[in-house]
Amino acid sequence: IIVAENLGYNKKDPAVYHEIAKKYNIKETEILLIDDLESNIEMAKKAGLNTFMYKANSNSNFIEEDPR
Repeated sequence: IIVAENLGYNKKDPAVYHEIAKKYNIKETEILLIDDLESNIEMAKKAGLNTFMYKANSNSNFIEEDPR
């Protein structure tokens, strides 16, 4: 899992996705971007990535907590 902001990347720049693919020796089509902003999703699609757009709200829980 790569968090773009932790690496100083701007998700609105399609070159970022090409850099990540090159750095990890993978194809852009092997990357899945998960985001809640349509603009980031569209930019990732233009770069050839797979995408998943989510909309969080107060009634949803996307990550189950570990009961331990």
